Amino acid sequence: MPKKDKNTKNIYKEMWSLADKIEKLTQTNRYDADMLLMALHSQLNQLNYFYDTLVSKEPNNDPNSTFYNLRPNPKEHQLIYVELGRGYPKELFDVHWCYLFKYCGTKLLIIPTTSLKATSSTDKKDYYFDIKEESGNMCRLRLDEIRIVDKMRVVTKKLLEILKPNAVKLKMP
Repeated sequence: MPKKDKNTKNIYKEMWSLADKIEKLTQTNRYDADMLLMALHSQLNQLNYFYDTLVSKEPNNDPNSTFYNLRPNPKEHQLIYVELGRGYPKELFDVHWCYLFKYCGTKLLIIPTTSLKATSSTDKKDYYFDIKEESGNMCRLRLDEIRIVDKMRVVTKKLLEILKPNAVKLKMP
């Protein structure tokens, strides 16, 4: 299979095409395009940090041997704040508190959480698990949203906050 040429497209032309699609989406008045733009901005910042800053620090400048390390490192079975990004309709998106189920090297197996409200559904119990924080507040583990994410998606500012002595902790039933 021949090697694909990369970086051959006209970036400005492609961005104008994306701008047209986002503008069309805003005209539906059903989608928050501002948040989409913020998510794209955030992802591009992270990509630039990885490929410019981190890879440049590696002796051989090889992205395949470059890894992002969280400081501090989260522990399994704690809540962490994760930038899920933007996906398809009906998927959770943007930043969410997530239950860190398993640390998988450079990746994390997470279960996103949502708050419980009086209007929260009680249908389809196979897809969620309600838990209580030590504070007494309830939250819902969204088993239908389990995913593996890169460690770069963790919002480290929030990670520092939750590792403080008085941080919210979970009580499993």
